[in-house]
Parts: sequence; C-alpha cells; structure tokens
Amino acid sequence: MSGKSTTPRKRTQQESIRLIASMLKQGATKEQMAKYLNVKVSSLSNWMSPARKLAFPVSQAAENPAPHIITGRSSEPLPHMNTIAINAMWKGLERWRNFA
Repeated sequence: MSGKSTTPRKRTQQESIRLIASMLKQGATKEQMAKYLNVKVSSLSNWMSPARKLAFPVSQAAENPAPHIITGRSSEPLPHMNTIAINAMWKGLERWRNFA
C-alpha cells in the first residue's frame, strides 16, 4: 500500500458556484443540487445568489431602469409602476392597516 490518501480534495466556493449555475440553467431543483454537491439544502443559500447572477446575467439597463419623467400636467394616466403612484399606495396601506 502506498501512503497517499485517496480522499477527494474539497471544492472551492467558485467551483461550487459554477456547478450550481450550470444546474440552474438545466432547471434542477434545490434538492437535486444539494444531493449532487453532497450538502444540505439550507447550505445552498450560501451560493445561490452569485450562481443566479452567473447563470442569468442581467444587463445594466434592465438592472437600473430609467425613472419616468413627468413634465407638466396632463389628463393621461401615470405610466404603469410609476414610482409616485406606488409610494402613494404604500403610504395609504400603511396608514389604514390597523383599521381593518
């Protein structure tokens, strides 16, 4: 017998992230990924965010959409998901939530 150990070397974090990213692209479930990587499902959360960014890159324009610029008054409705309208709705919901 030789004195060498046959234990496999530990994966680096970047290797794990690349493996998870490729599995995300293939549509694998968290349970399948955990079994393949020999870790608990709860441990996957350490690598999921960077793996998603690697698997599904988002363009700069989509990441930071330009705000709608409203100049003057018009009779037209505000654009869908307008920041002013959304903030007003949330403020109203927060104000009246205790009265329901």
